[in-house]
Amino acid sequence: MEAHERGMEAATKVMRLGIGDPKSIPGPGSVIKAYLEASNQVLVPREPEAAMKVDGGLKLESMMFEDDPEFTGVIFEDVKFIYRAMIDAAPNPFKDK
Repeated sequence: MEAHERGMEAATKVMRLGIGDPKSIPGPGSVIKAYLEASNQVLVPREPEAAMKVDGGLKLESMMFEDDPEFTGVIFEDVKFIYRAMIDAAPNPFKDK
């Protein structure tokens, strides 16, 4: 199941918790937990998708073998640029519509 599909499934769970008999809702903690789960599934995929791997790899290659202006030579600094490239390539249901 792709990240956006997991996100939509989690978001559906959240909506179901708010509909129907209030006695059937297990408590505010469950609603918050379901909301956070949905947010995480939509916005932070657990496994990188193909486009994320490609963009991250291209950024890494650019930093290693080309004159990338963001390259510092300090891996703990440079990894954030690769991470950002991957996140930018992640599916975003709010941006992709």
